[in-house]
Amino acid sequence: MNDQTTIKRNWRILIVLFLGLTIILTGCGASSAEVFQDAWKQTYEVDHGRVKLDIQMEYQWTDEFQQQLNLKRQEQPLLLQFEGFNLQYAYDWQVNRLAGKLQVNLGDLGLDASIYMNEQEYYLISPLFPKIITFSNDDLKNLTSNQLSQGIERKITEGNGIFLPETPKALEQEWEKLWHREDVSRLGTEILPHPAGDLKVRKFEVKLDDSILQQYFRNTINILAADTEYNAVLNTAMNSKDWMIEGKPLTAATIWEKYEELLQMIHFDKVEYWAYINKDGYLMEEEFVVTIKPTEAGEAELPFTAVQMRGTIQRWDFHRPIIIELPPLTPENHIEWGQTPTTLKHLSVKAMGD
Repeated sequence: MNDQTTIKRNWRILIVLFLGLTIILTGCGASSAEVFQDAWKQTYEVDHGRVKLDIQMEYQWTDEFQQQLNLKRQEQPLLLQFEGFNLQYAYDWQVNRLAGKLQVNLGDLGLDASIYMNEQEYYLISPLFPKIITFSNDDLKNLTSNQLSQGIERKITEGNGIFLPETPKALEQEWEKLWHREDVSRLGTEILPHPAGDLKVRKFEVKLDDSILQQYFRNTINILAADTEYNAVLNTAMNSKDWMIEGKPLTAATIWEKYEELLQMIHFDKVEYWAYINKDGYLMEEEFVVTIKPTEAGEAELPFTAVQMRGTIQRWDFHRPIIIELPPLTPENHIEWGQTPTTLKHLSVKAMGD
């Protein structure tokens, strides 16, 4: 196996890991204490407001992997240089509109984009593109293979979705169990610097550890692995792309096996989460830090000695009118997704290094 193949193999493991961390952290508003539950429910029931999300990643590579990166610097996938992103957006679900700005840090390269949503239509503006890109929900659906799209569309039309009826409820129960815990501490009251101004808030801390998170992920994997409908969708998608892993066709069963192997290779060394709730009971800010390290079994397989993710989520303007102005479109300043070059449509694949 050559060095570039090794880099790709190890990076795919990192991508799976990052996605897993994202899944667990994007819902950190819920918690075991009643005050958290009330704040979370009240905050997410608001149909308009502003949000700012900041994520920063730090990697400590093994010496061997770092040497490979230095030698293959020009061939690195963009995701291998991912150091974090900042997303700020305003939303008004009463009229189904959203306007946001995204900044992505890729080492020496920074990417900026603005995205707008107007019901089922989207506008994308970036220095990467000479014109505004417009696309719809149908365009997003067509990004997958035709066979897969038809299968998902059929399931949704039949009212079944892509899961068995019991799966979403089972996943929700596992998520609730994760946060319905007693290890919640109120750390006092403080003044919080915030986009809405200095706020007087109550600060809470939720403690999680490796055993709790390992059990959560394993239970979640078992639920998904047992869902025959969802696995059929995954297999259809992978068959249409002829994806391979270790010389064999990639299947849903293989995905769950690799997740299980990955959990045996990693240790959640540090997990910290803080929530800031204002006098009206709204979750104004969340902070989290997650550090993972290889276990003894993972030291020979994983290309890092530690990976740390730091994040902050801030919210405001719950009770103020949100005016979202869409960019004016003319025949000269925009292009529809179906008219974009093939290379543009596959930017995400190229970013992965394939």
